[in-house]
Order: sequence, then structure tokens, then C-alpha cells
Amino acid sequence: MWELIASDGTRYPLTAGTTTIGREGCDILLADVRVSRQHARIVLKGETPYITDLNSSNGTFVNGQRVYTDHPLRPGDTIQMGNTHLVVSGPGGAPPTALMSGETLLMGEPSPGPAPAAPRPPSPMSSPGPTSQTDAVQIAGKIGLFGGHGLITVGALIVLFAFILPWASCSGVQVSGLEIATNPTEYTDNSSGAVLILVPLGALLLIALSVVDVILVLLGKKLPPLLGRLVLFLPVLGIIPGLCGCCPTGAFFLRIQQIRSDPENMGLGQLVRLESGFWLTLLGLAIVFAGILVALAGALVDLFARRKASAVKPSGP
Repeated sequence: MWELIASDGTRYPLTAGTTTIGREGCDILLADVRVSRQHARIVLKGETPYITDLNSSNGTFVNGQRVYTDHPLRPGDTIQMGNTHLVVSGPGGAPPTALMSGETLLMGEPSPGPAPAAPRPPSPMSSPGPTSQTDAVQIAGKIGLFGGHGLITVGALIVLFAFILPWASCSGVQVSGLEIATNPTEYTDNSSGAVLILVPLGALLLIALSVVDVILVLLGKKLPPLLGRLVLFLPVLGIIPGLCGCCPTGAFFLRIQQIRSDPENMGLGQLVRLESGFWLTLLGLAIVFAGILVALAGALVDLFARRKASAVKPSGP
């Protein structure tokens, strides 16, 4: 029977099928703050258990070597998760002899003399160079993702605020984008001003998309792999509501220029000067598109790090 033995002697049997390990909602619960909520899983395939890391924060190590996907386990192997060490015991292995050495439990054949000391497994912080580089790249990708979302949200909020500020004026009379969009015929010779309502609607869509994207990224550990990859490119969808703000704003700018060059065509009444609200709207839209580019770059870096991490798999016994 396969089982895991903790340093305090607690035994965790590995039943047929899948056994999950973590801090919350798992088959084996570990009271260790360095262990992720869903840290790893062990699957029995035939007579051999295989351990897979579930994108944990601090990694999973077997005999001091970081593992990722379907790493086979043998009796006597030491699994490290955070500050917790578990020793694998199974059929065909030697009878367990528990030797307490700090936090580590060593398994080996009983002998009359003292058992040889085993080297302490390295901590996740001292993992091999390539792994550390991969982790650093993945962290940089996450920073880019969340930084991009922050820029998108800030830019959209600026657009919403700017829409209620003066957009145009003439002879001291000022009107906001909101006033033109809600009463288009009062300020234009037709209802074309109504399309300006796309500016705040686009900003609201951007905020909603950014919030949903961040939530999905935070829940990425529980998403299917294919969906998890698609989530990384959700910032691209921000271009659509971004254009909902850019197109009407650009059309409004061209209309003002047309009125300036043709005084007899008073399509916007006598509103011939662009005010602070219009320029602030352009600033907000520029920040939005900068955020989209930053988030997309972070997504690409994160995807590269994931592929590199999955390619670095320790060899089997």
C-alpha cells in the first residue's frame, strides 16, 4: 500500500485514483503557510504513483529536485512542499525506519548502527539556475498582466470623468460630451452627436473586461489548460471598446475642424473650440491602449515561461 509519512509520523494513504495535497479542500491537508491551497496531486497509474505540481507558488520538490508534471515516485523518496517534508512508502520498499532530523523524515533499511545522515533537501529559493530564471520570467509576466489591467482601468475611469467635463465652447458657453450625446439635435444639425454615447459605454466595457480578466487570471490554477491559455489573450478584446471611445472622439474632432474652416456650416451651433474634457478623454484613451499593450506583453511573457517550465521536466528513474 502506498502512503506518505510526515515528520511527526502521520501517515497519509494514497488511494486508487487521484490524491490532492494542499492547504484547503484537498485529500491531504497540510498546515503550512508556504503550501498553496491546491499544491500538488498524486495519481496512481498501475503500480506506480506520479506526482504533478499544480502551479504552486513555492514549487514541489522530490529528493531536492523541482518537479512539474507526472514525476514517478519510489519508496524512500522525500517530497518537499513549502516547509513540509513527506516520505514515500510503498510495496516493495524497505520497512520504514523513522529517523527525525529537524523537519525531515528519512526512510531506509533498519540497521544496528546509526543511520547515515541524508542531505537536507534544498529550499525552493535555492532551486537550480534555469528554474529560478523561469520563475522570474513568469513573475515578470504576471506583473505585466496586472500592470496592464491597472492602466486600462485608470484610463477608462479618466474617460468616464472627462465625459462630464466641457468638450467644446464658443462665446463663453460650454457643453460637455454628455450634454451633446443626450441632446444631439440641440447642438448639431442632425442626430450624429448621439454616437458620442459610445465613449462612456466603451469605458464601462473596458472596466468590466479588465475586472473579469483579472479574476480569471487569479483563478487560473483551476481553469482547464486550454482555457487558461486563452485567458492570457483577453486583453486583446479591450481594443473593441477602446475603439468605441476613439472613433466618436475622432469624428467630433474632425467636425470641430470642419466648422472652423467653414463658418457658414454651423453643424454644432457655434461650438468651435475644444475644451479640457475632450483632451482629457484623449489622454484616457491613450492610457487604455498603453495598458492593452502592456497586458498583452505580460501575457506573452507568462505564456513563454509556462511553456519553458513544462519543457523542463526531471527524468524518470
